[in-house]
Amino acid sequence: VTLVVCTTCDGKGSYVNPNIDRNGIDPQDFHDDPEFFADYRSGMFDLPCAHCEGLRVIPVPIDEAMRKQVQEGNDAMEEYYSEVQAEIDFGA
Repeated sequence: VTLVVCTTCDGKGSYVNPNIDRNGIDPQDFHDDPEFFADYRSGMFDLPCAHCEGLRVIPVPIDEAMRKQVQEGNDAMEEYYSEVQAEIDFGA
């Protein structure tokens, strides 16, 4: 196993809570509420990365069979989250 930079948080160990900026933030939002802008930039709405649990790196298996198993699991999670997002987009 080798360690690589987490691809979910780009090695930061955290990311903005998706509930805050999932649908995008309009620059007008910051203009209308400068305090929100300051809080957003300060990391007040950040969550520890769920993928690397804040460690900023993830283990990657070297063995090809193990690598395939991990990729299949990642693909299944990606498909699940895409379905969840589609349901949210359709108001479910």
